[in-house]
Amino acid sequence: MEYITSRNFELPNDSKEFERHDWFNMWQKQLFPYKELLEGDTLYWYDSVQKRIVWKTKVSKVVRFSYESKSEVIKKFKDVSNQNYFQKAKDKGYFISYKVKVEAKVTYEKPKDFSFPMTGWVKLKEDIYEEWGIKKDYPNEKRISRLAFNSNGWVMPSGRYGKSSHKDSHEANYGYGHEEWLFDTSKLIDGYHYGFLEPIRKQQEAYLDKIFSVWLYTIDGVSKRRYWVGEISNLEVINQEEANSIKSIYKQRGWLKEMEEQIVESGANNRGFSDWEGVDLFNVRYKPKDLKVNDPYYELASNHPIIKLSRYNFSYFKEEFDIDLKYESPGSFSFNPYEENGNSEETDGVEKTKYKREPKTIEITYLHKAISIHLTKVLKEKYGTLNVKAEHPSGIGTNKVDIVVNSKDEGLIFYEIKTYNSVKSSIREAIGQLFEYSFWPNVDNAKQLVVITQKHYDMKEVISYFKHLREKLGINIYYQWFDIDTLELSEKY
Repeated sequence: MEYITSRNFELPNDSKEFERHDWFNMWQKQLFPYKELLEGDTLYWYDSVQKRIVWKTKVSKVVRFSYESKSEVIKKFKDVSNQNYFQKAKDKGYFISYKVKVEAKVTYEKPKDFSFPMTGWVKLKEDIYEEWGIKKDYPNEKRISRLAFNSNGWVMPSGRYGKSSHKDSHEANYGYGHEEWLFDTSKLIDGYHYGFLEPIRKQQEAYLDKIFSVWLYTIDGVSKRRYWVGEISNLEVINQEEANSIKSIYKQRGWLKEMEEQIVESGANNRGFSDWEGVDLFNVRYKPKDLKVNDPYYELASNHPIIKLSRYNFSYFKEEFDIDLKYESPGSFSFNPYEENGNSEETDGVEKTKYKREPKTIEITYLHKAISIHLTKVLKEKYGTLNVKAEHPSGIGTNKVDIVVNSKDEGLIFYEIKTYNSVKSSIREAIGQLFEYSFWPNVDNAKQLVVITQKHYDMKEVISYFKHLREKLGINIYYQWFDIDTLELSEKY
């Protein structure tokens, strides 16, 4: 979403100073946009002294909470206490803080008859864009790209099953494709994950330096089933020089060797892998926040128009490719005994069907280990070294709780880390383990249960889900993300 926010003082003129600032609002009630503002939103800043919009920014961090006294706010944000706005705010209410990244210095004069609401916030709509003369940001060109079949969530190669059998294709000859690491977001360089898309490589020069939104699908070469895998927004096509530099970094960090070992472990042929150079190995990059992986992957109907696109072409996305996610909206469940279940013909209870291996998402184990190490350090700083233990025995066989905190004020807290690219997959896997560790068979070991994942950006449903669980089950269960780049631990949701 895009907003204008107004300030009754002159805004900083330096972009670095602007980005360092903890901007905030304090309201007695949950006024707009306390719930609505999210990381990734565009925020235009109106300077009431100059009577114009002077900055265009992107929201990079949002923290919101209710407070019973201003001292609670000061504990988290010490620098706000000397600001006039803070001193005039109510002693009890709602606090929202946000940091931004500057995108551009702009000049949009305030329309003559335009008035800001009391909160100083406006959501941009078509008439307001036009009234202020603001150029609307349109989405990147959307394309379709086929991926080599993979049953390991495109985190690592999965072997020859399902690969193309075309005699001239790399995956037919070697048993793997270079895009099989496309979702391994544990490997980041300056915040970007680098990967490969075969359809782009075919016309690399034509797409160079362009940015796309890409709709990803795959074909099981054995069953011929098609699956919609997910989407990547803001996918950037890189040049040969950058690609060669990335390969050198991968080599220095041991990642290239790890990738070659994964090829061998999958049963594929690694011959010549280390000889691939530049854009034949890496030709695109994106930030993890722009990756959306379906959970589960959606099997496409036999009459879906994607069936006509069997080759690796970077085709334009058409409206007819859109999937009707009729089962995704809240409250959409209803019992239907006549619903087709996709089973093949059965005789005497024995299903007659061909063997198939559906693609699935898997956990990024290297990222799991990294989060565990760094999160343990963060928690030890907060609770004390002797009150935090990683890989703590659960008391059930050889199972271990990822991290246990023994807090004087909060009691025992169990943390379970999951690093699937799908936040739903991570939550689903973690909750079962936390419940078992805490409650099996009839005990009550932990006072709080916390699911930890890497940083995800679409948080509305996650926040709603955990609030619903607490209210419905009466269990203190929470969600937090951990940013492996900044070592930041989010608030509990």
